[in-house]
Amino acid sequence: MLVRLVLTISLVLFTLPAAAQSWVSGRLLDARDGGPVVGGSVVLMTDAGRFQREVLSDSLGVFGFSGVTPGRFRLRAGRVGYTTAQSGYLILGHNDTIVVNMRVSVTEVVLEPVTVVARSASRSSAMLRGFYERADRGLGSYLTRDHIERRNASYVSDLLLTVPGVRSAGWQPGGRQLYLARSFKTGPGGCPVQFFVDNVHVNRTGSLAARGFARITAGDTVAMARGTDPFQPSIDEIVDPASIEGIEVYPGLGSVPAEFSSPEARCGTVVIWTRRGYQD
Repeated sequence: MLVRLVLTISLVLFTLPAAAQSWVSGRLLDARDGGPVVGGSVVLMTDAGRFQREVLSDSLGVFGFSGVTPGRFRLRAGRVGYTTAQSGYLILGHNDTIVVNMRVSVTEVVLEPVTVVARSASRSSAMLRGFYERADRGLGSYLTRDHIERRNASYVSDLLLTVPGVRSAGWQPGGRQLYLARSFKTGPGGCPVQFFVDNVHVNRTGSLAARGFARITAGDTVAMARGTDPFQPSIDEIVDPASIEGIEVYPGLGSVPAEFSSPEARCGTVVIWTRRGYQD
């Protein structure tokens, strides 16, 4: 009897509890009419405001975080065309579920005047016709060749810094690193702007080395400057202002056209078209 009792106690002492599963969910809603906000960004932050995780609201405005570490936290939500909303402090316990409805209001974004000059379809390539069609729709900000010539900039980053919301994270060898003000993490090592040049995603990891991309100038191509991080080059290393026909700037995931969408598109996307696609 004594031996059985000792074995029973040992089994009880070494039985592990089931893993705690805590959830945070809710809906992202339009403050005006209560309708769902689709494709909005909802960020889970620590109580000190540090980024932890991000999800997008679905077609019903629903969002959710599973396996959240218990403790104090906050939520921040927003979408292009809406204000940013932030919750108060929330406390999550083990095996708790918290449901939070976030409401955001429509906002007007005032942009500097941009003149769009149409080119004859017979004189431009199919790629550039797409540029002018998207400029007519006005989903982002657009710089045409006329604007570029008036600016007479030495670097592409100088041109981009004239677009509202584009910020500089400082110089590195070769040129500036840029980010958009709507990015949740900014600066070096944070949330870099995605750059496409003539349909090539030029700052995706390994893309330059894999595709042999060289710096595009108004004349012949020259070798890309060395001494910089090959995985996150500055756009100033890749293309010269004199070679550019048009630039498109999209501040976040909700405004990026499908053909330029990528997992990193929430950080902002810049699409550059060179004059190789335009016959003078």
